[in-house]
Amino acid sequence: MSRAENLGLSQPNVGNRGRNRGRVRTAFLAAFAIVCGTALGTTFARTIRGLSPPSGGVLDVELVPSALDLGKVQRGTVAMATVKLVNHGMRPLVLAHIGTNCGCTVAERPVDPIGPGEAADITVRMSASDTVGRFTEKTLTFNFEGTGDRVTLPVSCTSAEFVRLSSHVLDPKAQETQYLTIESNDDRSFRIGAIEPDVLDGRSSHALTRHELRLSREKWFALGEPRTVTLRLEHPKVEELLVKIGTPTARGSKATQPATTAQAGPDTLQVAPQRISFGELRTGEAGGTAEVLLRGIEVAEPGDLDIAVDGHGLACHVLGVRPTDGGTLASIQLIADATAGHESTGAMEFLLIFEHGGRRGSATAYATIGLEPAGGP
Repeated sequence: MSRAENLGLSQPNVGNRGRNRGRVRTAFLAAFAIVCGTALGTTFARTIRGLSPPSGGVLDVELVPSALDLGKVQRGTVAMATVKLVNHGMRPLVLAHIGTNCGCTVAERPVDPIGPGEAADITVRMSASDTVGRFTEKTLTFNFEGTGDRVTLPVSCTSAEFVRLSSHVLDPKAQETQYLTIESNDDRSFRIGAIEPDVLDGRSSHALTRHELRLSREKWFALGEPRTVTLRLEHPKVEELLVKIGTPTARGSKATQPATTAQAGPDTLQVAPQRISFGELRTGEAGGTAEVLLRGIEVAEPGDLDIAVDGHGLACHVLGVRPTDGGTLASIQLIADATAGHESTGAMEFLLIFEHGGRRGSATAYATIGLEPAGGP
């Protein structure tokens, strides 16, 4: 028998200490599990919102929906939808810029800060492929001021053909009459609400599955030889279709060669200023915006104004238009397409070609192009 057993004291005390240690260990493990569970839950909650946990735990945002599927979209047209950016944090957020990995997908950045508990509506536009059945998926990246955290939005659509055009180009100089057939692919009847500008004859006021129009050369000449006609359709899947008017070109060749200087005349569109700076942008990024005055014309919708960029891998998107004294003020945004590749970086000079209602004008633009996406590693 040990000395401790002879005393009759030590053995019970050791048992009590062991049990006390067990209780302390159990309480510690329980507390540890609660803390880890809370942290894991917070991380998971932020992850399903599409944002990794921010440094300092300040930023907490959510995109609704977290992924935007535009479904089936008429080929060669632009689909538009709205997402909500919700601020769940405790301080106002400022969206610095929205990057894109393709110029075919853009979003309008809200200028005002998003307060705690508030949400901002963001308009997203995606151009569907001209190939029927092709699935397109791109990514928009939302970057915020004062933090390196980002949230991404996958955007996708599938090109379809609900309405079929017999031709996308009408030749006004051809000897034979130029006919255009617009036919429903699903036997759904629809009306042609408007033709802008109205250079096509034969429009019916009835809903039909097949419409046949013909180009009026007299109207085309009288209206200044417009190069594009917009068909406004009353169809649940297709709002408008574009038809070009001009001499068809071989595939892969340039349809038009932009003039380097605007020639004065009734068909000249006067653009001010003549020198436009977009600042700095990276490939795949929607860059800085600019405002231009288009003198003597009224542009009703952003889609009514065509802008071509005489520069490799660059595109220009019309954010909005509004009437002003002497013409229309257009807000435009430059985009560097990440899929196009750029032969050079640094300061670039290129030409912007504006076209509306058969009138054309140009302005010289400047931007500094970088290869890596902004906010990248």
